[in-house]
Amino acid sequence: MAQAAKGKGKKSSNTKPKSTKGSGVRTQSKPASAQKQPRRREIGALVCLFLGVFALLNCFGVDAAFISFFCKLIKGLVGWGFYSAPVVLFACALILGFHKGRPVAARVVCLILVSVMVGAIAHLFFCKIDYSLADKMFSALWMDGRSMMSGGILGGTLAEAFAYLFHPIGAGIIFFCLLIFFCIVGCNRSVSDIARAVK
Repeated sequence: MAQAAKGKGKKSSNTKPKSTKGSGVRTQSKPASAQKQPRRREIGALVCLFLGVFALLNCFGVDAAFISFFCKLIKGLVGWGFYSAPVVLFACALILGFHKGRPVAARVVCLILVSVMVGAIAHLFFCKIDYSLADKMFSALWMDGRSMMSGGILGGTLAEAFAYLFHPIGAGIIFFCLLIFFCIVGCNRSVSDIARAVK
């Protein structure tokens, strides 16, 4: 009897848990890298590339239905800042196309704001039309921006408001500082990087 009990104890001690190899259930999930990545940024890069080409063509006098509509929209918004639009759009295309998984939203926004700052600075120093802070000012800025006579509704409004609040000289200093800041962030650089490059 004792030997039988010992034999039973040995059998129970040698039992191994059943392997789940043969079972068709797999609990491991696919790695995140194997999952399909969204292509929104690549699509945005292509869109910015084509829009940059259209803006550049318009600068050389090429005109068509969509090109005219798109370029008049940009001119109405930023006026003289339209001349920086091709460079800005090409830069946005490069950033979105070669992002390598890094966050790029802030860089793209800052580059877009470069055109607004260029329009505001040009309006501040080159616009000869006298605007008043009234309701009709926005429509006038829009139309004059499309005719390349102002900074557009965005750049012109900023220029008029900041000139009223801080004087044209103070507004110019603020706009130049903002322009430098947006360029630094858009190029993914810092002030220390620029200081090292200068040295």
